[in-house]
Amino acid sequence: MDALVAELERLEAIVAGWSPADAAVARAYRAAVEDLNGEAFRRFIIALRAEPGTFSAMRAAVRDELVYAILRRYGLIKPSPQEASAPVPLPRPLAPAQTSAWLPAGTLREIPEDGIRATTIGGEPVLLWRSGAALSCVQNACAHQGFPLDGGIVADGTIVCPRDGFAYDLASGDCLTAPGVALRVHGVRVAGDDVLVRLAR
Repeated sequence: MDALVAELERLEAIVAGWSPADAAVARAYRAAVEDLNGEAFRRFIIALRAEPGTFSAMRAAVRDELVYAILRRYGLIKPSPQEASAPVPLPRPLAPAQTSAWLPAGTLREIPEDGIRATTIGGEPVLLWRSGAALSCVQNACAHQGFPLDGGIVADGTIVCPRDGFAYDLASGDCLTAPGVALRVHGVRVAGDDVLVRLAR
């Protein structure tokens, strides 16, 4: 993997020397390819989860450092305990990607207390959840089969998929039905009464 990461960094250094217009085209192309790859991985994993007996095989595959890095980059798995406590991040080209911009996501008043608000930000369907001072933003798609979650029952900081019954912690995105599965969690912050979201990709 070191050689692959080194090659990615070499190519990024070349692009960094291009004109702003040319570099913007290269970044846009890369982002489009990554979005396509991410959606393909998501559909692949959803299909695998639907097959009996594949969950243990998936857990074993994630022990491979490259598989882990790629699935983390696309927000398809949560950080391992080792990564969460370790000061050393994933190699930069494989680290979970985020857009650089904080995007407007309405106001705090629009999110009901102990409830959710479904919206679309930057083309991404998301759920905003608020409980007291706690605020989070997660993908509005069940990690099991991709069904929208906003019609599900919300209680005690969890939401249950209305189609397949998978339950998720709205603060962390963790699936309570199938440990190891998770919703993609986006960055969220408050400026005055305004809610801003930075999408994880």
